[in-house]
Amino acid sequence: MWAYHYKVQIDFSRPGKLTGDSFIETFNGSFGDECLNLGWFESLTGAQCEIGVWHRDSEEM
Repeated sequence: MWAYHYKVQIDFSRPGKLTGDSFIETFNGSFGDECLNLGWFESLTGAQCEIGVWHRDSEEM
């Protein structure tokens, strides 16, 4: 198995929990609050553009 060969520890999330990672939970919350809850998008292209702007802004923080 490649993981054993490269000494990679495989760590599975807890059953019944969406995620145990607080970073993921924080990201999901801020993404929804700061980007998706701003309003409805008129097109898929408009949504992609807004998500791209949010992504660039979040990386600059």
